[in-house]
Amino acid sequence: MKYFNIQRTSKGIYKERGSKFFSYIHCISSIQEFKQILNKHRALNPKAVHVVNAFRIKNGQRIDEYASDDGEPKGSSGIPVLNSIKRNKLINVGVYVARYFGGTKLGIPGLISSYKKSAEDAINKTKKLEFVDMTRIKIAHHLSLCGIVDSTIAFYNGKIIKREFNGTVLSIVSIFESNAQKFVNEIYEKTSGDVKIDF
Repeated sequence: MKYFNIQRTSKGIYKERGSKFFSYIHCISSIQEFKQILNKHRALNPKAVHVVNAFRIKNGQRIDEYASDDGEPKGSSGIPVLNSIKRNKLINVGVYVARYFGGTKLGIPGLISSYKKSAEDAINKTKKLEFVDMTRIKIAHHLSLCGIVDSTIAFYNGKIIKREFNGTVLSIVSIFESNAQKFVNEIYEKTSGDVKIDF
């Protein structure tokens, strides 16, 4: 099955009988990152009565899913948000919907509809990109090998996620899964095996 990710974070809004639903979609790669962004949205929306949230994250060969009603009636909000993510075949995204109560109760059908429409608004305001599996690789190497390591990363359209300098250099790299073994072999070859690789 083909999955998609998003090009950028986007924001949506939906209004229903005085209540306002502000929705946000973010690209995420871990549950920890999802929780950090959730805390950020709680801080940015202190007057929101609920911050409903959901995610789908690819974890090896499985897909982890989660939905929270955040105090709304069970099944009325988190699941509709998660279903919007699934309907759009999105992966490695988190959606957050902050509700500002407008004084009128919406009932279960009204909540389901409102949360769904708000999530869809944020999703529709960003461009979807085909999801490609990436692998994280840790490379410990001498500072003098940075040029070789960097040029090989660039050749394989990889990305340096993090780099630490502590006597030796630790480069944490993201590479297309289909190229990972070739990349590792080439790094070993170009550095005459003077690296330590973990993936």
